Amino acid sequence: MTKKEVNEIKSLFDTIQDCGIARLAGCYVNGEKEKALTFSEPFYNLPDEEKYKYLEIFRKTLSGTPGKNLLDMQFENPGKTGAEGTGEFGGSFTGETAISDKIENKKDIELNTGRTLLNSLRASELKDDSLLERFYNHVIETYNYVGNYLILMIYQAYDVPGVTTDGIEMDDASDEVYSYVLCSICPMKLTKPGLGFDADLGEIHTLRQSFAVELPDIGFLFPAFNGRSTDDQALLYSSRKTDMLQEVFLEKVLHVSVTLPAKQQKEGFTEFVSTVLGDESSFETVLALQENLKETVENRKQEAAGETVFLDKQTMRNVFEKSGVSGEKLEAFDRKFDEQFDMKRLRERQIEAEIRRVDAEVRRGDAEVNSAATEMSGTANDGTENEMPGSSGAKNNAQENRGTERNQAYVPSFKVEEKLFADNVAPLRNFEVRNKNMVLRVSSRHTDIIDTRMIDGKKCLVIELTDDMTVNGIPVEGGA
Repeated sequence: MTKKEVNEIKSLFDTIQDCGIARLAGCYVNGEKEKALTFSEPFYNLPDEEKYKYLEIFRKTLSGTPGKNLLDMQFENPGKTGAEGTGEFGGSFTGETAISDKIENKKDIELNTGRTLLNSLRASELKDDSLLERFYNHVIETYNYVGNYLILMIYQAYDVPGVTTDGIEMDDASDEVYSYVLCSICPMKLTKPGLGFDADLGEIHTLRQSFAVELPDIGFLFPAFNGRSTDDQALLYSSRKTDMLQEVFLEKVLHVSVTLPAKQQKEGFTEFVSTVLGDESSFETVLALQENLKETVENRKQEAAGETVFLDKQTMRNVFEKSGVSGEKLEAFDRKFDEQFDMKRLRERQIEAEIRRVDAEVRRGDAEVNSAATEMSGTANDGTENEMPGSSGAKNNAQENRGTERNQAYVPSFKVEEKLFADNVAPLRNFEVRNKNMVLRVSSRHTDIIDTRMIDGKKCLVIELTDDMTVNGIPVEGGA
């Protein structure tokens, strides 16, 4: 979906007067992964104050940058479905047993999850409680989150207005009715304790703590609104975090192919370029690569105005060739490019990063324990041993955590699309040069002001001193 198409759906949640949401359904899941509350009711029955709060959540679900927070995802094996999810795969779903008990073979999985289940929910207009229960069970089984959270779903039938050739909407000339479901999964956090004024008693008392609904962590819009029309071969996935995906949820429930998270795309691309170039990774070659990449992306954006631009393998190879990378280095290009999208390799890297994080926590904990022990040794003169609170077994627990991380090497089997979101890898704004003592940022439109020269036997970056140059905000003379 283009940014304009996303904003058109998002605008449906601007005001309660113009809001056309027909139904709201939800499930509150506690920290024990139990359904503490489920509800389903017409949206217009809610008090206005609550409607505004819900609309804020739904707007936030569709907020972000396409390709980073908002990801188009195609269903892997959409299969055959009847109209609006009925027909061959229609029928009623009943029961609340666990997924592992209900799904006995691949056919059952296809019937009970993915595009088929979402189409059935949409066709029911969220009025079938058994379908909702089935979906909630799937989410609880696969959504990776520690703590309480709220699953929200809405249904709306949007009368899509026609548009003239010059982009003017015609409300009285509808092309089609776009019926959709929007799902938002929101963490629920315990409010902070404190004192407050009790208006009924006219006294200051301890405030009662409760679990408050936070803005959404993930969500999705089904079907996608591609070309301002229903596209039930795809959905729009929303993620607050750009460095991770809910892999099990995407694979086991939604059955979609995915693109890599934005952070992994950027880090993987940096490693990929460095590996391919090897000893050819000179300043001039990297600068040429960045400039040609920027030019390619700008041309693509002009050709497809408003659309999300992705770069595939052949496009990237052309950029490398244009930047003067030798044929010998290009021989490794295809293999190294494909390695970026190997889920087993990516998962191993994620686990190693988590192990490094745990190790860092252990080192910090050891330092705090040693510091506190030093302080206590100065005050404990009675010869007794003083055990540090919370220190016993801390290191062993951390080591067990590291082992657990290695054992939880779940590798998703869904398809990872071999393409990169242009804004994740192309320097459209700034070109950055960095070492341990310096950070230099230059507008990507003016990289020609940087030159390399040999000075006193050393290869140096050379930048002209211009009349508009400042040092810490102080103007300096740029003359000879």
